[in-house]
Amino acid sequence: MDYYEVLGCTRDEDILTIKRRYQELLLKHHPDKNGGAQSSEYLDIRSAWKTLSFPVSRKLYDAELSNRELSQDSTLWCELRLEELRETFLLFS
Repeated sequence: MDYYEVLGCTRDEDILTIKRRYQELLLKHHPDKNGGAQSSEYLDIRSAWKTLSFPVSRKLYDAELSNRELSQDSTLWCELRLEELRETFLLFS
């Protein structure tokens, strides 16, 4: 589950936009609007806001999300000898 998708936002949205979207969705899915039953959407919305509302937890979440997106298929691995690195550095300096 992607908390940004839950709130209908993107990673580059500012906190005020995320908060506004959270409040809209919270009102829409609130138990008072659904006969007193807490829907799974309501719980997901609250979890998303709890994580994204604090700068430190949001940074940690963003880092975890980026790590999940990086799979073995999208990672480029190569071997580089230290001598090659020195030669390249001297060439461009």
